[in-house]
Amino acid sequence: NYDLLDKFKVNKSYPESKDDVCERISDLFKNINNYISIDFIKNYGDAKATWRETDGNYEASFKLIGMPSTVWYDSTGLRLKYVVDIKEDQLPAIARSYIDRNYPKAKIVRAQKWTDDKKVNTFQADLKLTAETKSLMFTSRGDLIK
Repeated sequence: NYDLLDKFKVNKSYPESKDDVCERISDLFKNINNYISIDFIKNYGDAKATWRETDGNYEASFKLIGMPSTVWYDSTGLRLKYVVDIKEDQLPAIARSYIDRNYPKAKIVRAQKWTDDKKVNTFQADLKLTAETKSLMFTSRGDLIK
């Protein structure tokens, strides 16, 4: 399966044996368990996650209180960032006022709360305009970033 080979950076021009690919996959999950799972369990309990490795970092997608969430870790177990879908009314009031004032006909199609490695929160609102979608970022207070 070439998708699997791509996912685990297996060189297709010099095919590895099935055992080599399985060993590489096993090593990936050992690293996840050794460096990351303690923090993941501490923060997200027994959430069932789908893990992916990209550019030496690890991404886990899961549901937190029924909402889609994603967290990114580096290879040492440092949590780089975290995002969770939130309800529209969980956006800061100043952000909602800005959207109502500047995009009165827009519909918020997705709202997210981002947390970086320094535990700074930002909020994202994806708006459906007549023919396009626009993403707006806000500070934790609700001031427009972009």
